[in-house]
Amino acid sequence: MNKEKYTMITNTLHLIEELYNINITILSRQENFISFEKKFHFHNTQTAITHENISRITSNYKEEIVYLTDSFMINYIIFHIHNIPILFGPFCSILLTSNDVRTILNRYKIQDLSIKDFFSYYNSFPVLTQSQAIHIVETLKKNLGNETNVKLHKITHDYITTAEKEDLYNIKREHDIPLIEKRYANEQHFLLSIEKGNIRSALMDLKNMEADVKYLKRLGTTLESERIGAAITRTSVRFAAMRAKLPVVLIDSLSRKNTIATIHAKTVDEILQAKETMIREFCLAIQNCKNNQQNALVQSIFYYLEHNYYKDITLDTLSDELNISKNHIITSFRKETNMTPMAYLRKIRLQQASILLSGTNLSVQEISMSVGIPDSNYFIKLFKKEYGTTPYSYRKQLTFTKK
Repeated sequence: MNKEKYTMITNTLHLIEELYNINITILSRQENFISFEKKFHFHNTQTAITHENISRITSNYKEEIVYLTDSFMINYIIFHIHNIPILFGPFCSILLTSNDVRTILNRYKIQDLSIKDFFSYYNSFPVLTQSQAIHIVETLKKNLGNETNVKLHKITHDYITTAEKEDLYNIKREHDIPLIEKRYANEQHFLLSIEKGNIRSALMDLKNMEADVKYLKRLGTTLESERIGAAITRTSVRFAAMRAKLPVVLIDSLSRKNTIATIHAKTVDEILQAKETMIREFCLAIQNCKNNQQNALVQSIFYYLEHNYYKDITLDTLSDELNISKNHIITSFRKETNMTPMAYLRKIRLQQASILLSGTNLSVQEISMSVGIPDSNYFIKLFKKEYGTTPYSYRKQLTFTKK
């Protein structure tokens, strides 16, 4: 191969490294194999990525793309371009939970590695699905090596034993029916628990439903599949909340909050935690709705103001959010509470400010900003009217009382 073509290949590989934050190693010399092992080999159970094994694979599979998975469920792709062996990775396609890591450590009888250390190593690698990674490699081979329809060969460390694979894939039909019936019963009970606002029961039902499909997750689970699962749960919870006559604004707000948390989650555990938080908040909202006699519109105003008090809120903001006229908002809220929505908003802001004054060292100006009142002088005036003293004196009195 001439120098110009080799330079083009290396430049393209460097570009892919930058775009996907992925390591790509050209294995043109023996020291490259050794250097790769020194850099990424973390534990002696990772026999798949010893320099001897990688060297053997590059020699035996020159015409194929090899998708290699080690004992820690970390992936690598080995391929050739113009007979130059290249290693793409490491990368992760499964985001493991603590239970998954515990299973791996127990399986290989690893006692010199903590779960925390495992995650420090594992989470240092980029996340790519198998299809994404293979597509990148196939594109490289097509454009740099003019190769198409290359055969894919998978080499996986024995993370799952043969017996477990038979349990997973050869479940008989007669065993499926009781599982389906059980899951259906759990789902119905879950909906009723949400509708009643029973947090403990709803969370228990969630655990039971997750246990029903546990056998499907022995291979681990991807972040994307958990996002889909969270969306399904969210839809069920919304349906139960509607049956409980929770105001639609509250339903939409709580649902949107979970959607955002799920999208931004970086691990499976974060998605599961967000799901549990959503269930608690929906159940609490349903409890409050049942305990209070205010109409749905007033409940919606309460919820919006209590959860957004720190924002720049006006009657126009409320009107746009609830899709109801300002006059109707004021009339309905005053009829139920004997105050206007803006007066209630000021009350919430000042209550929150009093908490910050007593529990933090933030300055009065910082507290004023954090509760949605950017003018600190106006904040001091409102605070004195509400509590009969300035914020400074209020904090001083609390400090003296504590002593």
